[in-house]
Amino acid sequence: MAASSAIKASTDSDANRDAWFWDWDADVAGVSPSHAELQRTVRKFVDEDLAPNIGDWEEQGGFPKDLHQRAYAAGVYGFGWPLEYGGTPPADPDIWHKFILNDELAILCAGGLPASLFTHGISLPPILALGSPEQKDRYAPDIIAGRKTASLAITEPGGGSDVANMHTTAVRDGDEYVLDGVKTFISGGMNADYFTVAARTGGKGLAGISLFMVHMELPGVTTTRLKTQGWLCSTTTTVAFNAVRVPARNLLGA
Repeated sequence: MAASSAIKASTDSDANRDAWFWDWDADVAGVSPSHAELQRTVRKFVDEDLAPNIGDWEEQGGFPKDLHQRAYAAGVYGFGWPLEYGGTPPADPDIWHKFILNDELAILCAGGLPASLFTHGISLPPILALGSPEQKDRYAPDIIAGRKTASLAITEPGGGSDVANMHTTAVRDGDEYVLDGVKTFISGGMNADYFTVAARTGGKGLAGISLFMVHMELPGVTTTRLKTQGWLCSTTTTVAFNAVRVPARNLLGA
């Protein structure tokens, strides 16, 4: 009964959608009231905040930084993250919740927007998995609420997904690490306040790699916007680290 009501509610909310847009996803929303509610929430945000502006953002090659906070306020940015750090319902999303988010965003036909808007989806998990309690308290609430943005910086020119052969280095010098290297194809990098950076602190292979939280304002950090084909508003970035002195306490797990 609840599932049937959820399907009807989801279908009723489609009245303002173009006739060509398929409606098979009403069945997905009908899995539970939670799924139907998420679909309504994301659809409202897409229709009211994203769709009227996406054309201009594509032309401009970026979107307003406060869109992260607006997405959080709308209920589409914080779901699935720990409630103690500001996460919002559903607290334990399943594959269908995640499908609904991506399905609704896909109507924009602008893949660069979600790629750079939801960068916390890949930059925050290392903090939550490896960070100390102090680091989690310091970074997670602001990132989840969109007050600060973070991008994951792993890919290197010529390195791609070959993480084990990473060339970026971080050398301990007293209470700091000296970070040198270049990362590229970093989604959302032009808007980032923080970079979750992988760098070599030890020997060869994965065992010699550590993760750092690098603040954008540190001397020696420079960003360059990359031209992209199709992902016009993605703010895809090359990030260079030139003798950046990173506090040792920013080593995840320190």
